[in-house]
Amino acid sequence: MELFLDIARRMPRVNFAIIGSVTPEKSYYETLRKAAPINVSFVLVPLRKAKDTLGKAKVYVHTALNEHFGITIVEAMASGCVPVVHNSGGPREIVSDGVGYRWNTISEAVQQISNLIENDGLRRELSKAAGARAERFGPEVFESGIGGVLSQYQQYR
Repeated sequence: MELFLDIARRMPRVNFAIIGSVTPEKSYYETLRKAAPINVSFVLVPLRKAKDTLGKAKVYVHTALNEHFGITIVEAMASGCVPVVHNSGGPREIVSDGVGYRWNTISEAVQQISNLIENDGLRRELSKAAGARAERFGPEVFESGIGGVLSQYQQYR
C-alpha cells in the first residue's frame, strides 16, 4: 500500500480510495491513514462489497508485487474499471494489451493513470475491453473448464 500512497502523492489533483477491511490489529491501517495524502480516502468494506465505489471509479490501481492471481483485479474490471497493475505475477497474465496497463516503476504507473484520466475515449474503450476480459474468469467459464478436465480424466481411467 505504500506504493499506492506514493502514486497518490505524485497526483495530488486526483482522488484515490483504498478499499479493504481492517483486522482487529489495526496498527497497519493506522500507519497508512497517517501517511496518506489528503487525496486518499479509505472505504472500509471488503472489495467484493465495494461495487458502488468501483462503479464510480475510472481506474483500478493494483500495487501488489508478485501476487498469485488477483481476483480483486478481475472484480474491478467487471465493474468497468481500467486496471493499472504491477507487471509481475498473476496480474501480468490477467491484464493483457488493450485491456489496461502494466507498470514496472511508479513513474510508469503515474503516466498510465494520467493518460487514462486525460483521454476519456481511451478509458471508455479499455473499460469495455476490461469488462469483456473479466468474463473469461467468471464462474461459468471456470465450471465449464473444470467439467471438461474431469470428463477427460474419466476417459483415461
